[in-house]
Amino acid sequence: MRVVRTAVIMWKLCGQQNISGRVRYKMQTNEPSVLYELPVLRDGTYRIEQELGSGGGGVVYKAWYTNLNKYVVIKELKDASGADVETQRNEVEALKDVKSAYLPQVYDFITVPVMDRDGKEVRNSDGSTVNRVFTVMEFVEGESLDRALDRGRRFSQAQVMKWYGQIASALEVIHRHNVAHRDIKPGNIMLTPEGDVCLIDFNAALVGGNNVRLISRSLGYASPEQYEIYERNKSAAASPIHLGGTNAEAREPEGTATELVREDSQLTEIVAEDVTDTLRTELIAPSPVDGIDWKRSDIYSLGATMYHLLSGQYPPERAKDIIPLSRLGEFGEGVLFVIEQSMRLAPEERFASAGSLLEAIKNIHRYDSRWRASQARKTAAAIAFPVLFALCAGTTLLGRSMMAQEKEERFFAAIYETLNGSEPQTSYEAALHMYSDRIEPYRAMAQRLWEDGDTEGCRVYIEENLGNIAKFQTIPDEEQGFGDIYYILGNCYYYGSGGNDYQRARECFETAVAFVKDNPAYYRDYAITLARTGEIGEAERALEKAQVLNLETDSLNLLRGEIAFAREEYEEAGSCLDEVISSTADDYIRYRAYHTADEIHKKLGNPEQSVELLAGSLNRIPINCVPEMTERLADAYVQCGDYTQAIVLLEELTEKGMPQFHLMQNLAILYENTGDFDAAEALLEKMADLFPGDYRVPMRRAFLEADRQSNIENESRDYALTKEYYEQAAAMYQETVKPGETDAQMQQLESIMEQLRANRWIE
Repeated sequence: MRVVRTAVIMWKLCGQQNISGRVRYKMQTNEPSVLYELPVLRDGTYRIEQELGSGGGGVVYKAWYTNLNKYVVIKELKDASGADVETQRNEVEALKDVKSAYLPQVYDFITVPVMDRDGKEVRNSDGSTVNRVFTVMEFVEGESLDRALDRGRRFSQAQVMKWYGQIASALEVIHRHNVAHRDIKPGNIMLTPEGDVCLIDFNAALVGGNNVRLISRSLGYASPEQYEIYERNKSAAASPIHLGGTNAEAREPEGTATELVREDSQLTEIVAEDVTDTLRTELIAPSPVDGIDWKRSDIYSLGATMYHLLSGQYPPERAKDIIPLSRLGEFGEGVLFVIEQSMRLAPEERFASAGSLLEAIKNIHRYDSRWRASQARKTAAAIAFPVLFALCAGTTLLGRSMMAQEKEERFFAAIYETLNGSEPQTSYEAALHMYSDRIEPYRAMAQRLWEDGDTEGCRVYIEENLGNIAKFQTIPDEEQGFGDIYYILGNCYYYGSGGNDYQRARECFETAVAFVKDNPAYYRDYAITLARTGEIGEAERALEKAQVLNLETDSLNLLRGEIAFAREEYEEAGSCLDEVISSTADDYIRYRAYHTADEIHKKLGNPEQSVELLAGSLNRIPINCVPEMTERLADAYVQCGDYTQAIVLLEELTEKGMPQFHLMQNLAILYENTGDFDAAEALLEKMADLFPGDYRVPMRRAFLEADRQSNIENESRDYALTKEYYEQAAAMYQETVKPGETDAQMQQLESIMEQLRANRWIE
């Protein structure tokens, strides 16, 4: 993490080269030449393992933090003049106090003396020690949003508004600590595997009342007042602004770290050396920079970033050239209001604070005409009350009206938190407590569970509440929400963790289109389930209905591919799906095309092609779909006989998120099949603690022990433990199995036990 200081001493990185696998930097100063190698920091607390990248502001490393037993990012600050080290230290200390789920944690500030070739400390002309300065911060998993945009990925309005609220929340926290970020853009926002965002790279952070001495902005996202400074100085002979690339060199590691410095078109660094002194220069920006309201400038940059995410268009460098968002797509009135208010040319016309922005996002419904109309109707009803009663109770009515409005605002705030907050269950219950006769809480909770990737939990939640939800189908204003919930439930059946139930999914989609008659995506998925259940003629009629509703081309190709797949016309199906994969800007549509294409390969007995297909899909689909696709890839590896790769993938999945029975069971089976009986036993023991009432755990342990004994010489075999696990499984099986149901694996185990008895291995 980098922070800006009052004066900046320019150290020019030059002659960068690899020497025996170690990166060295040559510093040009008035002092003797010094070689900079991959640093070794104090007492082994941080073990630097690799350089992630370098740029105008310093070098970024990945390191192992032994105290916390985790990876961190360490940034070496290039600007580290002696007198300013304490200023930097104080600024980093201020950032260490900043706590937010949407910001990386700052851990440490370190100085290391620079040594010359003789092992002596290098001194400045005033006798002070020349130090290398490092900051240590949290390593954030994920992908930066600019990389997703570069891949052509588009984001839904719901996704963007969720992230808008999260970054606004982060800004509220840092602004409260008198810190402004000053470089908000997609490249400095990480999208985590959980689907949240994290604001990274405090390269230009302004702490406390420090004057700005370094202009470091990203054109297009920079506020108009910043751009004015850029315009004023870009042609000046003695300008502190240097136009051109950052001369950054980066080697991207596995995964993505908190800060990756790379050369791009965003002109992150706008700095230069004074032409009269290439060795030591103090950069003084023009005085108008000092007058910038950096907090409102952050609000503009965040608005410009959200503008890009929603529209897919890079914002022009000049704010006056920006095309209104309303002309680039269909967006909610509240969304348009919040972004336009954030991007006002005059800083005083923007939201006054990040807190005000966050409140607007939470209450975005208030800026929607439908919500305003409902408020107007309530006000009109109050005014229409009998005049005589109004005269004697006017004050009371006014008070009640205000209370009702406040309750309405709290209600929609709770709905927003259900969809986007860190404690959705609490927010959902609060909303339901305020208005149990409205469908919004049920719809929001179902949507949140689905977007979190908890398919089974979402299905269970909706089914448990169907009795409460059913009453809304006869209320005209609630029909939309009723249809939406059934659409979500249909997806739960379609992508169920226990297998696809296309018949149940079809029934749900049929209900959805009966109540939501104008959504082409609902007809698309209804048609797909019709094809999957053999009703191809009905599927084609549903496709025609979707076309009338202007279904997007990628969705039409997906649907045509599904109908061809149902007809077993696999070549035509594959052609349609390939077109979707290569052309769609919707990652979810692409995910579905990958899904069906994989089914085609497996039906044709081509698991190698499945591996090739799925391995290239993981960074092109929604993050919440990656686990399911990774599981399909593991299955493809199994079909190819590559158990090692399958194990690696399943281990990654089981280490992340909530424990899932089927994943752990499959991994235990793979361990057993590869002869790693100890690993299988350890995992099954863990499963016994996690799933104490599930008969399948002792059943698998019985299989494992039988397999283990079969690999031992006859005279040394002992099937006592196999019998013990079988008896546990049998007792639990009898208690849980439903009448008429059987488990083929349990029957197989019973057959094994009978053979053991027949051969007198057990009593």
